[in-house]
Amino acid sequence: MIELKWNLYQELALLIKSEAIIASDTSTYSISRLVGKTSFAERMIITHSFL
Repeated sequence: MIELKWNLYQELALLIKSEAIIASDTSTYSISRLVGKTSFAERMIITHSFL
């Protein structure tokens, strides 16, 4: 499943402006694993919902 997020991040990288902030839910993945394959990790806000 994490591959779907990585694919989405690759597509987003082609579409977003260089100053864009990207928010994502961790979906139970570690933050380092989640952003490990992004080109914009320094511009990400990672959240995790506790229900």
